[in-house]
Amino acid sequence: MNTKKIAFIICVNNDKYMDECRYYIDRLYVPEGYETDIIEVREAESMTSGYQAAMESSDAKYKIYMHQDVCLINRGMLFSMLNVFSDESIGIIGTLGGNLYPDGDVHLYWNKGSTLNAIYSDVKTYKFEQAPVYEEVEAVDGMFMATQYDIPWDQRLDGWHMYDVTQCIRFREKGYRICVSTEDNSWTLHDSGYCDLSVYDFYREMLFELYPDYFYDRKEIVKSDQQFEDDETSLKKLYLEIITSENDNYGHSKYENMPMEAFWDDYCTVKFPVRRMEFGFPREDWIYIKDWILQKRITVSFLFSVVNHVCRDPEHMATEIEKLFSEAEPKISVVMPIYNTGEQLYKTLMSVLSQTEKDFEVIMVDDCSTDELTRETERTFANFDKRFKLLAQDRNMGAAHCRNIGIESAAGKYIIFFDSDDLFCNDILAEMLATIEAEDADICIGNFMMLDIVSNVKSPIYATKKDGVTDRCFSLKELDENGLSYWMPMQGNKMLRTSFLRENNLKYQELSNCEDASFGYLSAIKAGKIVYCRKEEPLFIYRVNNSKQISYNVDSRNFLKAFSQLLSAIDVNNDKKTLLQVLTELKATAEPMISRCANKEYNDICRQGVKELIEEYSKYI
Repeated sequence: MNTKKIAFIICVNNDKYMDECRYYIDRLYVPEGYETDIIEVREAESMTSGYQAAMESSDAKYKIYMHQDVCLINRGMLFSMLNVFSDESIGIIGTLGGNLYPDGDVHLYWNKGSTLNAIYSDVKTYKFEQAPVYEEVEAVDGMFMATQYDIPWDQRLDGWHMYDVTQCIRFREKGYRICVSTEDNSWTLHDSGYCDLSVYDFYREMLFELYPDYFYDRKEIVKSDQQFEDDETSLKKLYLEIITSENDNYGHSKYENMPMEAFWDDYCTVKFPVRRMEFGFPREDWIYIKDWILQKRITVSFLFSVVNHVCRDPEHMATEIEKLFSEAEPKISVVMPIYNTGEQLYKTLMSVLSQTEKDFEVIMVDDCSTDELTRETERTFANFDKRFKLLAQDRNMGAAHCRNIGIESAAGKYIIFFDSDDLFCNDILAEMLATIEAEDADICIGNFMMLDIVSNVKSPIYATKKDGVTDRCFSLKELDENGLSYWMPMQGNKMLRTSFLRENNLKYQELSNCEDASFGYLSAIKAGKIVYCRKEEPLFIYRVNNSKQISYNVDSRNFLKAFSQLLSAIDVNNDKKTLLQVLTELKATAEPMISRCANKEYNDICRQGVKELIEEYSKYI
């Protein structure tokens, strides 16, 4: 017998409920030195046979027999349980129970303990007489039965009822006490629906036959119709209520022609994260309900209907969800200029929505798009998720102007600039945020994948492992004259501290192309601490040769304007190393940029201008 082991024993016939049950078990606080185990019993012939087999297979001293539809909402309940079991006279602890009476109507007398019970219409709190930690009873409800001794289950009970009562009797006959937890912070939420009482009298009769010393009063018990309401009837009421609500709000409901089973699957998919949110479980385990609204998997009406039925305090939770959809001051601001990217925009925004890091805002700056699909996509995201903010320009000003608007509007501690036709890998925000915060850096750089949408050729671009400083923070001043050649001024692979941009008044040069050159290089020059992202795999997909890109058409003269502005920002008398780095980069990148422009006149102007810049500034070195 392992005295430091706790086994959770669960008979399973519904994987969705079992997954949720396991979620809560996995997040319990486990006392130091103890270990836990989950034993799932499938295809058992009866509750007692399943529990008996599991009991015999486990060496755990402490065994918790529980239903698959029970959520252990008190993460510290194992500490409380072990504290109660420090009294060796206690054999079983439950969360709902009472005394037994000769008429065998056991459920009528469950009047002690502390638990929540969810039926289809609402959640009820059962908290009875005040007691310091626990209260002694004669039997407990089988939805949760914790034991510290192994006593055989009565396998004469061949079904799924009365096993709890008979096991409690067996413990008491061995001299052990039965009790219920009375903590204000209930250990359990039983998502039971309505009890199936159609076979209640059959199993009640078995109590008379098997335990006549305890049950002998065969009086007729009259029960209300509601007690006999079955799951199908209750579910149909819920189903019709939600269809009516959606029809009233939207004029239609997708559930009208949907099988009941599919409706219930959707309902459970939503109620589980809603419940996690109410009981204070980690944000990442429920925040995705916002994404479902935006993806139109569910409606707002559906969400609030679920809240109204599955939450202990629906009014409070409705307020919390409203706050969730209007949260401010995110960690990250994703700034995205948009112009007529149509169906590509949806894929781009969905790649942001799919991020594992959810604490972000997206500032969509529409550059006077004329495409209705683009505008509809923007409105859809902005209307259904408050993290997506639409700033529509009244005239076309270019990507640089849009990004500058984004810098001014950003509420996040960090900014990442992203084009509306590129794709985020789902962990780019999480990986870059973790790195930049860990190092307290001004800029974090990551690798990316270049995708030519014409040839469909993919080329990974590695910003790291070039300058020998990939394992620590650095500044440009530490690098040699080729320092800027490692940089790449494009923005999608960089996260920047918002305060750093504003303190240095860093803005994009408003050009039709090369608008990120001066901004990118100058941000590298000004940064006190730069760090490479710890994850080496590409973090986003940069699509090229896209005619819908705002900066698609190349004018080589803009390259000249970019470096002219960059050089004018350098203190040439006192910062000769930076000047040398800029001139080296100018010489190395001029011809490659000029080769991308088809206009010979523009190229001649650019070449002459580059030559003059080099001559003018070289005299300071």
